[in-house]
Amino acid sequence: MLGITNTGDEMDPPPEDDPHVIFNVQVQAGVPYRCWIHMKVGAPQGKSQANVIWAQFSDALNHANEEAYTPETDSYLTAQGPAQEGWTWVGCDLEGSDSSESLIYFSTSGEVSVRLQAGMEGVGFDQFILSSARFLENPPSEAIVEK
Repeated sequence: MLGITNTGDEMDPPPEDDPHVIFNVQVQAGVPYRCWIHMKVGAPQGKSQANVIWAQFSDALNHANEEAYTPETDSYLTAQGPAQEGWTWVGCDLEGSDSSESLIYFSTSGEVSVRLQAGMEGVGFDQFILSSARFLENPPSEAIVEK
């Protein structure tokens, strides 16, 4: 699990360089993907509700075939968990849009970088899914990898 301590302070969205992790995944061009994060919602404290992670992807396109969600820019998807503490699957969504507008496409097939940035102190995650089929519409019902 990756997470950060909650001191009650707020965090800034990308392109700020707040705590984050970067890893690579394989994708296919022109195929819709949905991002899911198995999030640990922490205890609220001060300004933090401990339930937000921002997601960015190299070579990503939005539903209108425009470059979007690029690391180190102010374009990102938001995974916002519920107020209730505990583990839950949370979709990465474009704030204020329906789920079909939150689908991610890629301009080329191959390896892309995923950047997940803490949106609030006290949040954590242990699994990330970028699904083009099985979990395109709904998240898993439980953790994919047993703890």
